[in-house]
Amino acid sequence: MLVNKERDDSNMQCRQRIRLITVTVVALVILAGLGSSSAIVVNKELKTTAYNSGNLLRLHVIANSNSLEDQKLKRRIRDKIIAQTEVLFKEVNSAKRAQEIVKGNLGYIKNVVESELDKMNSEYKVRLDLGNFHFPKRTYGSVTLPAGDYDALRVVLGEGKGENWWCVLFPPFCYIDAVDKESKKQRLADVETEDIEIKMESKLMEYIESNQQLVKKKEKIKSLLRVSITNLNNLFTNNVASD
Repeated sequence: MLVNKERDDSNMQCRQRIRLITVTVVALVILAGLGSSSAIVVNKELKTTAYNSGNLLRLHVIANSNSLEDQKLKRRIRDKIIAQTEVLFKEVNSAKRAQEIVKGNLGYIKNVVESELDKMNSEYKVRLDLGNFHFPKRTYGSVTLPAGDYDALRVVLGEGKGENWWCVLFPPFCYIDAVDKESKKQRLADVETEDIEIKMESKLMEYIESNQQLVKKKEKIKSLLRVSITNLNNLFTNNVASD
């Protein structure tokens, strides 16, 4: 009878070990998964003080009309301007200098636009204005710029009755979704900094922030993990002592 009781106690302790080890492993796996998410929660909003209305040079292209062809032409002109001015801005790290370059190259930029219009068999006139204009709040990829007056190059095609299209000529936010995120952040850091906070927001961050249950679950798992490890250590200690 005593042997059977000892055998039963040993089996029970073995099952307890297996159960605790299983719980611990599962907790570790889940905790590891939530660990990366919790790191994002801690840094849920990356703010880069990068721009104000004095250190951005924006681009405003206005199509002749809202027709499909005119809008297509507008986008093509936009792409051409960005591509050509990017070469001009290669060694530039301030919007003030970029504006000076644009001012000195208005004739060149106009020729670029007119050449592109010729390729599209368009006879629209082109008007370029470099000045200070009002812009609404706009978002380019993960970068949001508030409404306000900005220095900009305005390009009017034909009668200029099409819907507005805004962008940033320097730095080139028009392509912000196409460039590598790390190089984009580095480009932002290289520009003169002032007052406006540009918020780099992540949909994942927003999701985690709005689902606090994820954080609570993580804390519960931490507590469970601590209890499991403590119990496991106690069990092993008792077994060694009994042996």
